[in-house]
Amino acid sequence: MFFVLNAERIKDYSKRKDIINNSTETDIVKYLEALIVDPQEPRPVVYNVLAQKEAGIGVFKNKYVLLFISGTDNIDYETQLLISIDVKLREEPKEVEGYRKEDFSILWIPIVSVWDEEQRKKVENISEVGWFVMKEFKFKTGIDLIKEVFNYKGNPIILLISPQGKVENPDAKQIISTWGIEGFPFRTSDHIRLTQQWNWFWTEIKNVSSTIRELINRDCYIFIYGGTNSKWIEDFSSAVEKLKNSGTFSLVETTIESYKLGSESPKNVPRFWITIDNMLASRKRIKKGDAEVEDSTTREIKNLLSLKQDPNGWAILTKGSHVKLLGFGDAMLRTVMDLEIWKEKLDHEVSFDVAFKDYYEKCEFKSVPKKCEHREFANYPTDILAHLPCPNKKCGHEMGVASVKYKCCHGLETGDIA
Repeated sequence: MFFVLNAERIKDYSKRKDIINNSTETDIVKYLEALIVDPQEPRPVVYNVLAQKEAGIGVFKNKYVLLFISGTDNIDYETQLLISIDVKLREEPKEVEGYRKEDFSILWIPIVSVWDEEQRKKVENISEVGWFVMKEFKFKTGIDLIKEVFNYKGNPIILLISPQGKVENPDAKQIISTWGIEGFPFRTSDHIRLTQQWNWFWTEIKNVSSTIRELINRDCYIFIYGGTNSKWIEDFSSAVEKLKNSGTFSLVETTIESYKLGSESPKNVPRFWITIDNMLASRKRIKKGDAEVEDSTTREIKNLLSLKQDPNGWAILTKGSHVKLLGFGDAMLRTVMDLEIWKEKLDHEVSFDVAFKDYYEKCEFKSVPKKCEHREFANYPTDILAHLPCPNKKCGHEMGVASVKYKCCHGLETGDIA
């Protein structure tokens, strides 16, 4: 009898493993059933935390699932990451790169050796989040599969599973940690795309500064800023210095540095912007049917050029070579100055850039008035009268042509003109 039962368990384990490894045709519901459904139990208890009610596995049909697997101790960092993502998944825009945020769900499978009252309370303490939890997961076959197939050894992991039951990203934690909601839809390819899409920026800014290379290598937070308003420059420089010297960041082991564009040589500033202008002009236009589409690099170049138009100034927040935020002058200054208001978020394991960006967006909404967007291009191609979208991301309208400017410097190098 023992050998018969053991043979059946081995057969069941092998069948489930084939489904998880996509050796047989499957979907997300079948995938999760193979992973977590114990045939000896009437049905698994999947708990909808926000609605405070149980749900069946079918709730994940046609969904992308961020599968969070962990114990119940030392998971504050991961839970705060997912809480932040959960909130952002319900915010605008609802669709990015053809993926709808509403098609993404978070499922937590806590794994512990013994389910006692203490462990139950730890799970229940994570409340007011829009994800699902497997309560009291004890299915030994499922736990063994998680350990073997996902190489789970006790440290928290986050995977992205597609509606077709395929692992789109075995380490979604990496992209979420680095990029937050900007990493949506969290595929492995998105991490590569986001890492590479700013290469053009770093290539040019390294050409005008040796200091910036050192800061990037240190992987610290960097405020890169500039503008033509000397008062704003002075105020922002002072505010950043005050922020850097705040005792807040020694407690969370966060290093913050700053770099004013052109601080080593003012002549490098016009060279930098002319290069960026020309870079946009040289971008190839991509056709999709009758419409023109922009790749992510073209969009970011336009976003950077729109910052330049701010009469006060502009600032960019990066973490090493990862660009986190492009910000307009007033809102960036206000966010830096209001550290005491938003720093409490850092006590909840939220990273500096996430807390900073959340507050910045509130300030931007209040401080950036509706205004005309201007743009002047150096060496723009002859089809200047082609339709150009407004660089303001919140607008969406096409720009009207008010004038076309040309400039002659009588043979002098542009970089020699202040």
